[in-house]
Amino acid sequence: MKLTKNDWIHRGVGILSTEGAYALMIDHLCARLRITKGSFYHYFNGIDEYIRLIMKAWENNVNAELKKIDESGKNANERLDMLRTYIFSDTGKSELGVRSMALERKNLRSFVDRVNTSRQRVLTRICKEMGLDDKRARAVARLVNDCWVGLLIAGIDDQSARDEALGNLTDLLMKGL
Repeated sequence: MKLTKNDWIHRGVGILSTEGAYALMIDHLCARLRITKGSFYHYFNGIDEYIRLIMKAWENNVNAELKKIDESGKNANERLDMLRTYIFSDTGKSELGVRSMALERKNLRSFVDRVNTSRQRVLTRICKEMGLDDKRARAVARLVNDCWVGLLIAGIDDQSARDEALGNLTDLLMKGL
């Protein structure tokens, strides 16, 4: 099987989601994909370039989904639910891997920072639609994003426990803290 550069990147995002950041090593990738190292080096100068491209693909995917949610025409509560559902879908697993890599490799931090900023921008608009002033909306948006990330990192696998935590957070949001 011959993989294109985009195939490699797409599969890398998938492996990041299912196996985590530590699975993104050339030997492991080649064995997992049943491809030679030559195929990898045909497209990439090394693992650092490959990981940067995976991070860029992740950022693009998240921003496309944020735009879709933001421009959906739904009301603020519906968009908040859409955003929460998206973050806690399989995407959350890739986000954990991305954040893990960004902690270890400071040159990757900008990808996470830009996604945080984009997500907070959408959350701020939602909060303003719910009646919060600009300053309060920005503060609540940051808090909600940070709490969501914390729940991802906490790895609450029990769906009912996570739903309860998310429900409590949503209640706080609705009250504007």
